[in-house]
Amino acid sequence: MGCSKQVRLLAAAACVLAAATLHAQNIAGSITGVVQDPQGAVVPAAKVTLTNEAQGGGSARVVTTTGDGTFLFSPVLAGKYTITIDVPGFKKYVQSGITLDVSDRLGLPPIALEVGATGESVTVEANAVQLQTVTAERAGVVTGAQVVDIAINGRNYTSLLKTIPGVAADSGTGDVNVNGGRTMQNNYTVDGQNITDIGVNQQFAYRISMDAISEFKVSTNSQTAEFGRNDGAQIQVSTKSGTQNFHGDGYWFKRGEFMNANTFTNNISGIPRQLYRYTDAGFTLGGPIYIPGVFNRMKDKLFGFMSQEWNHNIIPGTLHQITVPTAAQRTGDFSNTRDAGGAWTQRRLQP
Repeated sequence: MGCSKQVRLLAAAACVLAAATLHAQNIAGSITGVVQDPQGAVVPAAKVTLTNEAQGGGSARVVTTTGDGTFLFSPVLAGKYTITIDVPGFKKYVQSGITLDVSDRLGLPPIALEVGATGESVTVEANAVQLQTVTAERAGVVTGAQVVDIAINGRNYTSLLKTIPGVAADSGTGDVNVNGGRTMQNNYTVDGQNITDIGVNQQFAYRISMDAISEFKVSTNSQTAEFGRNDGAQIQVSTKSGTQNFHGDGYWFKRGEFMNANTFTNNISGIPRQLYRYTDAGFTLGGPIYIPGVFNRMKDKLFGFMSQEWNHNIIPGTLHQITVPTAAQRTGDFSNTRDAGGAWTQRRLQP
């Protein structure tokens, strides 16, 4: 029994690890590059450090270049990173501001070191435009700042899909046509978790606070191998995470009938504006998880982020106009039946 129990526990742990690995494949990318000397020859065994700029030294990862001078960091979550390269006999190389989007395979230009003392360093800023050279994927990214700053009705991030090249310009909220494909051919994920309704192969029921979105990426064609469920666009949403500094916000959106004009039909009929209330409120909070002087003292080991939103609506139903029998017609008298223009519509019944 004891051995059987251990086998079951090991099997469960293997399933959890496998699920975690698959989860990372959906949202994590990679950063690769090659290190060279001033003459263009490759530099093997160079120490390369990758650090998440928002989470500090505790996030640092170290690899060494291979015999052909290349290095690879994988998997890497979306964010801004700094790469540091240390090689005896060369100046220390520091490149900051490297932006990695969701599931990107980023190939850096060749890095040329300068001969110098160990204490010297060369610092460069990453180029503002980074080309996709590792894969043939074509995609567009909407950042978290753009999600919040662009005013949209209803606070649904899918309204911004139309800003991506290839998405139909007249798309509304929810599923969209991408490169002429059907709306039900797209696939949606949030932090690697599939949120597509498998019953109708569409996404219309899942909502996420726009203030909790770090960015979302729309891969329109030539996606990599892990995206095989649907043959349309892959919409990958990445939520925010904690950083070394606390950050968050609170919001309250309100709309009411006092802000609306009455409808033409109501004005003609003398009907006042109908009751209409829309309330959307919430908050986000992220930062380091620590106990001063006891746990995570440098605030660079453990982070947390939370989001909460409340939505309450009172929206009147659509006005329906129907025709009902008159009092005379209900007794069988159709002698005065007329159409909407007032014309007499009675027809004599033939015996």
